[in-house]
Amino acid sequence: MSWIDRAKKAVNDVAASANTEGKILKLQAEMAGLEGDRDHQLLEAGKRARELYRARQILDNDMGIVLKRVDDIDAAIDQLRDEVVRIRGEKPSGTPT
Repeated sequence: MSWIDRAKKAVNDVAASANTEGKILKLQAEMAGLEGDRDHQLLEAGKRARELYRARQILDNDMGIVLKRVDDIDAAIDQLRDEVVRIRGEKPSGTPT
């Protein structure tokens, strides 16, 4: 095989590899998009389950445990939000009144 033939083969191998990698990247991007769509749907399902649980239309102990954790997190968020409001309402030290 001449050096020209080896060079052509090398170029073809690189092109084939790039084409394969391009296809893989495209498929991975599609998977990421679908995973994002799935996560959004799961989020919506969770919100709906919370509404139904609060309306006592779903009576499931495991769901109750999970949603109690969500309520505890919401309470912690509210406390932090109140703290931010309190801090913003304070005047910086050294500021004339």
